[in-house]
Amino acid sequence: MRNRLFFCFILLIGVSFLAKAQDKKEIRKAVKQHNRAVYLKDGWIRDPYIYLCEDGFYYLTGTTPTYGDTREAGDPYNLGLDHVSRKMGLKPSIVGYQIRVWRSPDLAEWEYLGEPFSLEKGYWARQFPDAFQNKSKKNWLLWAPKCTG
Repeated sequence: MRNRLFFCFILLIGVSFLAKAQDKKEIRKAVKQHNRAVYLKDGWIRDPYIYLCEDGFYYLTGTTPTYGDTREAGDPYNLGLDHVSRKMGLKPSIVGYQIRVWRSPDLAEWEYLGEPFSLEKGYWARQFPDAFQNKSKKNWLLWAPKCTG
């Protein structure tokens, strides 16, 4: 099981740097051969995490923009590191404040499941409401979520 999850992680490394997924036939071939990284899904995602659940589906999450953020399509190579980007004169981070989740039966076809968690409804927002009320949501950054069975 650990080897399979590690392989899934290696496959997703490619997702971190390209915005366009490879052909589904090529993805399935690469998964079967276990011999190279492939770009599994369209869109901007960093710190990808895939978990194979008992229901037979792979679940994917990671550091992503907030659902509906138009900057995702227009800035596919965004660093996601706001302080570094600003020092380099680049565009600000597009990291969002929600955990977004997808699932797949085969690592090639991905279904978007939604946002099961948001910082605005989370622990820190309840503990420190003033810190959230006085800051634009574009400055709320949720990093490297993972899912477990």
